[in-house]
Amino acid sequence: MSQKLAYCIVSISPIRAEASDRAEMVSQLLFGEIVQIEEIKSPWCKINSYMDNYSGYIDLKHVHFLSEKEVNRWLDGIGLLNDLQCRVKTPWGEQRLVKGSYIPFEFRPEFTIGNHQF
Repeated sequence: MSQKLAYCIVSISPIRAEASDRAEMVSQLLFGEIVQIEEIKSPWCKINSYMDNYSGYIDLKHVHFLSEKEVNRWLDGIGLLNDLQCRVKTPWGEQRLVKGSYIPFEFRPEFTIGNHQF
C-alpha cells in the first residue's frame, strides 16, 4: 500500500487524541502543513504530522491529498508566515492564515499546492 499524504487546507485544524470533537486537543495543524494519513474512518482520519511527528485525529475535511512528488515539491519551497496574519484566496473561499502557517519562501500573490491555486 502506498502512503497517503495530504496537506492542511484550513487556517488551524485541531489534532485530537481520539476520533471525537469531545476528545482532548493534543496539537494543531496549520495551513500548508503536510501529514501522512494512517487511517480513515470518515469523518475522521488518523494522521502523523511530517513537521513535528505528532499523531492524532483530525476532521477529514481539513486536508486534501497530494502525491509524493507534489509533497516533495511543496516541502522544497516552503517557509513560515512571519506576519501575525494574512488573507489568502483559496478554491474554497478566503481564509485568514496565522503566523507560523506554511507558505512559499517567496510569498507571491499566487502560488500552488498540488493542483490547487492560491
